[in-house]
Amino acid sequence: MMKNNQDFYTINKLIHDAYHVPIFLVSPDQLIQEKLSYGEVISHVHPHTADMLASLIATQDKEIQQIPVIKTTSLGEYYVVLYLVDDEERYLGKLIAGPFLLESYSEEVIVSLMYDVGAPRYQLEAWKHYFSKMAILNRKTMQHLGELMYYLVHHKRLDGEAMMKHQVSSILEQEEDEIEKEIGQELSQRRDHKTYHHELAQEESLFASIREGSVSRLITQLSTSDLPNNAVLSKKSHLRSQKNLAISAITLATRAAMKGDLLSELAYTLSDIYIQRVEELQNVKDVYKLQNEALIEFAERVDNSKTEQFSKEVAQCTYYIFNHLLEDLSLERLARHVNLTPSYLSTRFKKETGRSIVDHIQHERVYEAQKMLKFTSMSLSDICARLNFNDQSYFTRVFKKWCGVTPLQYRKKGETPMSRQYSR
Repeated sequence: MMKNNQDFYTINKLIHDAYHVPIFLVSPDQLIQEKLSYGEVISHVHPHTADMLASLIATQDKEIQQIPVIKTTSLGEYYVVLYLVDDEERYLGKLIAGPFLLESYSEEVIVSLMYDVGAPRYQLEAWKHYFSKMAILNRKTMQHLGELMYYLVHHKRLDGEAMMKHQVSSILEQEEDEIEKEIGQELSQRRDHKTYHHELAQEESLFASIREGSVSRLITQLSTSDLPNNAVLSKKSHLRSQKNLAISAITLATRAAMKGDLLSELAYTLSDIYIQRVEELQNVKDVYKLQNEALIEFAERVDNSKTEQFSKEVAQCTYYIFNHLLEDLSLERLARHVNLTPSYLSTRFKKETGRSIVDHIQHERVYEAQKMLKFTSMSLSDICARLNFNDQSYFTRVFKKWCGVTPLQYRKKGETPMSRQYSR
């Protein structure tokens, strides 16, 4: 193993330059070797490097491993830690690469993290800056980072996939005994009180109704079902337990709806909205009511989508338009996406949907504009720019073509958004 200080500095610089993450050398006495580390993170989130690495610096003998270990924090920051051990298995310190993220954070996520740790709201911009400057590494890249750290220190190749599997297996080993103990206790209590979970067939029947878009059958099942609601998903709060049950039901409904060909992005967004609403409720009755409302909404969405059965290419085209509605969408771009010629795609799209591609894009953008006019205070110019219309007068003409009124007239009337269904 390398022991020369200059070697460690070079190793750290190579890793930093390759993955754009800070990397720190920690001595056996738990001190950060600032001169041999590379990169720094200074923000209101972590004013001092030692504070940021506090949970990673302390080392117990049982933690020391030969291969890199992935660590994460309550803020979702990730680190790759390589313990430095000599040939006689003496602990010499550790290399810590990070922090980095698996995915970028939206402002909503950052605000919720600040709330969780009690950070003052005036620090929002500093927190946004901190997370925006952080590298984004997916799990494969994280694996490669661990492999490079290991190779540069030990001059030996590491099986990266084995390293990642070890992360999971070590967690399972730590939890296995405790889980077995809790399972035994829980089963014993349920037998004593004769309170059992529902049969799988009942659950499958319920979510099959969502998958098939059978709204009336689902409503009947929800009104007559004897599905027990006695699962305990929180021992501290009955309200928390029922919220967790509702979130589980909404998650299963989301998957069922997508299997029923509901747009995945739409299904996930609907799921996010209902789960956020669940979290805001303060009594069990409202939670149960909102849960049923969400399940029925998913079934209705699937039912509506089933009236729009298109060929694979046209369906892919509509999905692409839905997901990229705020971007510049040309016929050539769409044709490349579905691997068809522009003229053939244009003809096929018109035949199957009853609309030209241009009309479909206009219709979808006007539909989004209706929601912005009804549910937000965005100005007309901002809505126009967001939806990629060339100018405000053109946007007004297109809007009136589909709605019969101007955008401002629509906002004053507070009308319901038009249907998104096709007429063929």
